[in-house]
Amino acid sequence: MKPAPSYFQWLIHNKDRDYSRNPALQAQASAFYPVMERNTSKILISLSKQLIYKWQVTLKRSEKQAMKHIPNIAAALLGLAFITFGINFFVPFLPPFPAPEPGSPPALFWGAVGATGFMAFVKSLEILGGTLVAIPKTRNLGLLVLGPIVVNILAYNVFIAGSGAVFQPPVLLVSILSAFLLWAGRDKFCNLIK
Repeated sequence: MKPAPSYFQWLIHNKDRDYSRNPALQAQASAFYPVMERNTSKILISLSKQLIYKWQVTLKRSEKQAMKHIPNIAAALLGLAFITFGINFFVPFLPPFPAPEPGSPPALFWGAVGATGFMAFVKSLEILGGTLVAIPKTRNLGLLVLGPIVVNILAYNVFIAGSGAVFQPPVLLVSILSAFLLWAGRDKFCNLIK
């Protein structure tokens, strides 16, 4: 005895026939519908479960990969900022900052720091620290070099410049990027304390 054909075999065999004029073919086709609907729903449920699982796995992988690159991007931006402002001190190519009012605390600060050559030392450290931060293997050493400089930038803008100077874009950018990189490498910095 010959086995009953599957729905797909029957469909291929009868593909050129007109179902609307032949009641026998309609009866044969309707016999396959319940079986086909049950199997199709099982197949669709199985496929949708597999697609959802693969989608979740892909999202987790892409999140992990993105999280690997975010500290690198932040370090490159922080390094670029410090290298740019450091080189600008020695070879001015950016427009100069407006001069503070004579006799004001910022003017007195810059008068003392500029005349002693202290800023040349700080800007050299900014270039060195920016370069070290941009390289992934030396990032933590670069943060150790730049950490006191970032704290001094914040302290100057809060205590000396005042009047909301801490909310200037370069100050915010440097502070946020430094804090993020410090948080990203916190496990390595915690080993220094132990």
